[in-house]
Amino acid sequence: MRARSSAVLNASFGPSEFVSSVRALGSEPSVDGILLLTPLPAGVSGQAAALALDPEKDVDGQHPQNLGRLAQRRPALAPATALGGVRLMQHYGIGLRGTRAVVVGRSPVVGMPLALLLIDADATVSVCHSRTADLAQVTREADLLCVAAGRAHLIGPQHVKPGAVVIDFGTNLAPDGTTLGDVQTDAVRDIAGAITPVPGGTGPTTVSVLAEQTLRAAELRVHGR
Repeated sequence: MRARSSAVLNASFGPSEFVSSVRALGSEPSVDGILLLTPLPAGVSGQAAALALDPEKDVDGQHPQNLGRLAQRRPALAPATALGGVRLMQHYGIGLRGTRAVVVGRSPVVGMPLALLLIDADATVSVCHSRTADLAQVTREADLLCVAAGRAHLIGPQHVKPGAVVIDFGTNLAPDGTTLGDVQTDAVRDIAGAITPVPGGTGPTTVSVLAEQTLRAAELRVHGR
């Protein structure tokens, strides 16, 4: 595939201009994939931006059509961070079929699509969130604990079953500029059977999936489904 031109939309765009530009990129033959990065410009809602995407160029799987296909167990372009997490588990031979999994976080970007992908892989999944009563009681039941809550160091030793696999999707910026996960990694390390680092854990797999799905979107555009 030959290299194609790229376009960047930035914070100087107003809400209507931003949404119109995203929609225009969907009609641009030289564009194979579109990625929405957050935070979006002031005044731009995530829903409006996602709806403006061409579903076949939506390489991060945020359009309702792609999320709907995921819920129907016939995914096209899945949310990249969630799919990257599953690929990471598969790479290390972490069995998912029949596994008791708990996902902490219910965002449409990571938590909910991850739960759907795990269900599709035959795991038994519970989804926790800010209204979950006694979070630690639920998470301690998990053989696989996936944390995508967006709250630094939310999960400590009291939340983790001995030997559990812990996947930390957190990327929280500390006052000193360092990146913190949602899990207290040092405190949990000796309890968990395996744990992803932050940074350097799920981030690289997200980038890999984005590249893969951009290539896939280009091939679908050229050759059809």
